[in-house]
Amino acid sequence: MKAFEFTVPERIVFGVGAINKLSEKAKGLGTKALVITGRSQRPEKAALVKKVTSLLAEAGIESVIFDKVEPNPRSTTCNEAARVCRENNCDVTLGLGGGSPMDVAKFTAMLAVNDGRMEDYMPGGKYASKPESELKCLPIICITTTSGTGSEATPYAVVTNSENGNKPGLGYDFWYPRRSIGVPELM
Repeated sequence: MKAFEFTVPERIVFGVGAINKLSEKAKGLGTKALVITGRSQRPEKAALVKKVTSLLAEAGIESVIFDKVEPNPRSTTCNEAARVCRENNCDVTLGLGGGSPMDVAKFTAMLAVNDGRMEDYMPGGKYASKPESELKCLPIICITTTSGTGSEATPYAVVTNSENGNKPGLGYDFWYPRRSIGVPELM
């Protein structure tokens, strides 16, 4: 077998009740979080969002809710989330739900503190080949309530380019979530 390198730099908390560790794990990551989630109207989702914002408040972190993420999100959604993040002076993003909100949280964390729109960082865009060392990124927290995408444990994200319909996967080392929490009771 050839030698290989494997890195998992983020902290992952998983298990029944793991959500209750959020205040402890989020401390020191920022003062205002953009909580990014899907459009679901299910009562259990509203209760989870309320719990998350309460736990963040315990850590001294204010919350702003962005609940417009669609399944298979589009770049325009990322652009809107980044605008909300900047306008509210958020300094951390939190993706809550499945792969779509977690991926939007990653894109938002980058877009909020760099020039351009999401489309500019996708293949063919004016910043597509910009070195990662020249980009900035806010801290990212992922809370997964589904299984399958791996967004909570990887530096990759996928979004559909609203201008041409392409759906590339992108990856930056700074997209490894700083904290990840798996909530199996909601899976």
